[in-house]
Amino acid sequence: MRQIKFRAWDKENKEMFYPKSFDETMVIQLNGVIGLFNSDKEYDTVTNRFELMQFTGLQDCNGKDIYEGDLISWVFMGRLGGWYKVRFSEGIFCFEIYGNTYPIREYTEQEGFVIVGNIYETPDAKD
Repeated sequence: MRQIKFRAWDKENKEMFYPKSFDETMVIQLNGVIGLFNSDKEYDTVTNRFELMQFTGLQDCNGKDIYEGDLISWVFMGRLGGWYKVRFSEGIFCFEIYGNTYPIREYTEQEGFVIVGNIYETPDAKD
């Protein structure tokens, strides 16, 4: 069974929140909206502040969890190839090369993929 977990990019504070660092006052609703309890314990949904990303269930060749929004590259003869954005499309996690999408599961199991960053924290990331 695949482990289901999320991370969230805080657009306001420019900070990535991972499952272990989620504050107890942050709630992910079933529809993907993130809600916050303020200091008065009043609940408020914050739809534009956070960008939610799901864990793919896969790890790179260094054992690091791969999430939507990560930038991956494969290692070939000790060198890194191009950067490819991980995304969820048509029911699968995939990466895109020159407009074509490829299921990430088929390639991570046989290739040496490594995470080189993510679309929020890597300055050279391109959409």
